[in-house]
Amino acid sequence: MTSPRRRGVDVFIAAWLLLQIVLPLVAGLDFSNGRYFNGPFSWSMYAHLRLRCEMSLWVVDEGVRTTVEGFDRLAKWAPGAEPERCSFGYPKEGDAEAQVRNLVDEIAARRADGRRYGAEIRWTRLRDPDWPPLWRYEAQSPEAPR
Repeated sequence: MTSPRRRGVDVFIAAWLLLQIVLPLVAGLDFSNGRYFNGPFSWSMYAHLRLRCEMSLWVVDEGVRTTVEGFDRLAKWAPGAEPERCSFGYPKEGDAEAQVRNLVDEIAARRADGRRYGAEIRWTRLRDPDWPPLWRYEAQSPEAPR
């Protein structure tokens, strides 16, 4: 025989385990393809799964893609016109693409030399299987005032 207090503790522990283990697992399941998706508010968010890709950043000079000069002073990582491996700690692919879009826009606006600046991301490890594996963005730099 167990006391009512002991039974209450057992029920609380069982409910706590259910909430901590089963609920995040079910919330992270994508029922359309049966894969586990890293849900943003589940225990697996601490796994730090990073988005992996190959990224290139370029400026178009006379129809030829070249590396953006001086870019290594603006950021710790400096991809060139050739694709280089990189990773993002963002939760979604769209967040990483928005960050790179903002970077290209900022470089184009600061340079003001009338050239086209661009970036390309080829995703090598995606979280969302429906996301397109290739993303490209270009921005036209305004002409410098005379």
